Amino acid sequence: MGLTAQILVQGTQMALTLALAMHTVRAAMRPVVEAAQRVALIKPGTQKLGIDHDQLPREISILTRAIDDLLERNKALLEAQRRMLAHSA
Repeated sequence: MGLTAQILVQGTQMALTLALAMHTVRAAMRPVVEAAQRVALIKPGTQKLGIDHDQLPREISILTRAIDDLLERNKALLEAQRRMLAHSA
């Protein structure tokens, strides 16, 4: 096999390896992207993300559960403020 053919074969192998790696990374990151999109849609007063944590990779479910906990604490704070304002009025 000539040098040109070897370069062509190696270049093709590298391109296929890169394409496979990109596909794998995108597939692995899909749950992260979906969770980030849900977090971006959080509006004032939202109480839960509405994400099935068990369907996410462990590392991401830890983050989404923490966000749900934060939303719960925020809800409790807002309720306390409403009660305080109602009593002071």
